[in-house]
Amino acid sequence: MLETRQLISINAGNGTVTGNEDHLFFPSSINQKGLNVDLSYEHKINSYLAGGISIGYNHFARPYDQPGFAEINTNGSTFLTVGPRIVLHSPYKYSGLFNRIRIGLALTPQFHYYSGERSLNIDNEIILENGGETEQPTIEMNAKSSGLGAKISPEINCRITQRVGLKLSYNLQLLSVYTGYEREQLVANSVVGGLIFTFGNKKSLF
Repeated sequence: MLETRQLISINAGNGTVTGNEDHLFFPSSINQKGLNVDLSYEHKINSYLAGGISIGYNHFARPYDQPGFAEINTNGSTFLTVGPRIVLHSPYKYSGLFNRIRIGLALTPQFHYYSGERSLNIDNEIILENGGETEQPTIEMNAKSSGLGAKISPEINCRITQRVGLKLSYNLQLLSVYTGYEREQLVANSVVGGLIFTFGNKKSLF
């Protein structure tokens, strides 16, 4: 196959997001599972390096297993991400395994936007002073926030034809959410797969 200069990939898969043990709204004891969709474009800079842009959509459903003294009430967590993409990859070969396959490591500093209603229902009940009914304390966080993070993605591309191929990638994302009280740091893991489309094919580029 001829060498390629430009590449577009569309990928989707499942993943989880979790926080730290001292977090109020995203504790490490609670994992949320959900969908990760990525769209990226890259342009070959030299034999070992490519650059471009990556856009991502992550939606994590409400947690079902909630150990501890409180219950997380949420309609889910959604992150939209965008950032420049730098890929260190194996060089193209005119024959053999690396004529069709490329192994790489993508680094993406990214801006992310969070949305999702989330509250913390404490198990302990409060008895009102006027002798009325008891109430369960509830703490609510901001429904929207934004922040900066990063994504690291080991990946492998396999070209089936000159223009079309397959991609498999593992995404490790560092995210954050400002709850209204403090900024909580999160880690999202996902395995995604999809299609690649190549353009700018030439007999010799470098």
